Amino acid sequence: MIDDTAVGLTPRGRATYARIVGAAADLAYKQGLHNTAANDVRKAASVSGSQMTHYFKDRHAMVRGIIAWRRNEVVAFHTSGELARLDSFEALQKWADLNVQKQIDVTCAGGCTFGSLVAELVPSVSDIRGDVSAVYDEWIALFRTALTSMRNRGDVRPDADPSHLARVLVSAHQGGSLVTQTTRSINPLRDALNAAVDYVRSFATQPSTAAKRRRRGERDA
Repeated sequence: MIDDTAVGLTPRGRATYARIVGAAADLAYKQGLHNTAANDVRKAASVSGSQMTHYFKDRHAMVRGIIAWRRNEVVAFHTSGELARLDSFEALQKWADLNVQKQIDVTCAGGCTFGSLVAELVPSVSDIRGDVSAVYDEWIALFRTALTSMRNRGDVRPDADPSHLARVLVSAHQGGSLVTQTTRSINPLRDALNAAVDYVRSFATQPSTAAKRRRRGERDA
């Protein structure tokens, strides 16, 4: 998904736009989307009222900008650093561990930055729903591509369905994150992600190679 507002801007314009959207996304995550007013964003981004209206004609446009911002974060997290490749059992477990640690670092209070935003959006608004759906489709596609590579290499059985497994992983993340955020306990997210990764392992062509290792914090579950 491309953030249409940022297309065609000068480098300086893109920087200003990014500062505004970044501030809006941060405030929405910390205090809730519905508690985030345009004036709060203006102050946090250190921009003028005219700059706000130049880049965002209304609140609806700002919300779509936040969705695009969070989409970029989701893609970056799953395509760089330790998760530059997701096409192995080890990488999938690393993905689970990193997500668990992210929530531990914020004392399980924030939830998923994308999922917590989605929970506040109005599903009846077609373009908002379309934007959100596109992010989930792209997120699932990242795993589907990785799992397809694993199947092509023979790491998982031919009957393993990459699309199905990809949906399981993303759904486990989103559901586990919501319950962890609500209960302030890391166990729901950790259990959901480990169960999802173990499910992928159940399709391994060499179960001994994909054997479960002792996971971080499992004794405390």
